[in-house]
Amino acid sequence: MVRICLIVSLILSSGLSYSQHFYLKPHLRYHTPLTYQKAPEFFTANMFILTGSDVYYTSVITENKKFSLAKGTSYGADIGFRINEHIAIELGFDYFRNNHQLKSDSVSPNYPLGSTAWQLRVLNAIPALVLSQPIGKNFAFSAKAGFVAGVTSLGKSIIFEEKRRTFMFNKSLDFGYTFGAEIEYRLLNHVGVSIEAGVENIFYKPRKAILKEDNFSYWDMDELPRYLKSIVYKRKIDNEQVYYDNMNDTYYTNYYKPLMRLKETLKLNSMYGGININYSF
Repeated sequence: MVRICLIVSLILSSGLSYSQHFYLKPHLRYHTPLTYQKAPEFFTANMFILTGSDVYYTSVITENKKFSLAKGTSYGADIGFRINEHIAIELGFDYFRNNHQLKSDSVSPNYPLGSTAWQLRVLNAIPALVLSQPIGKNFAFSAKAGFVAGVTSLGKSIIFEEKRRTFMFNKSLDFGYTFGAEIEYRLLNHVGVSIEAGVENIFYKPRKAILKEDNFSYWDMDELPRYLKSIVYKRKIDNEQVYYDNMNDTYYTNYYKPLMRLKETLKLNSMYGGININYSF
């Protein structure tokens, strides 16, 4: 009987000790761009121009050499398991969105100079390794590094005066990495607050795009051929027979299939600062 009581006591105490190693950290972060890129083109919009007796097509200019969508607020939570006083593993979940419109850089020739509007949504999971060092009774310093993987959805519009052409890109996987540091102040035995700063780099490549709006064209969207309403992005395009549509100033490979374009990468490289509320169990 004594042995049974001892075994039960050990199981209960080990279970209690095990549960105390878990923690939950709701977080709020603000991101600012760390690096910039030339804005991905993804697609173009052409205008029909009349000059006296001459008629020609020209592309709307949408150049941005200093471009980033990695600015704004994200929020989520981290679930962690502390192996010992100095080592923990975490799984974080983070949601980020950004709606951004910007004018094209002025280039020569500077007509027609348009603008672009972007709609970005990112939902990520972030597994990470955390190394901690207690400082006195109530403070602790932590450093962490991890991988980022999730789903990104993106929309882009090209705008000139009252005209707009919009494509929505398929939801695709994004990948990246992150590292940062955190200082925690323990308010109570099981509750603390912390501030953090770090770097997060994420990369996204769309595979497909579907036309959602286009009043650059003189035809209704239902009347447009397939290659003007959808795009597929390829790593390489070789040995394809190409046709020219002089009514829309577009080169295509198959009238009944989506337009093919080379893949481009959207880079979300940011520095962030954040605040966490830490609950230990």
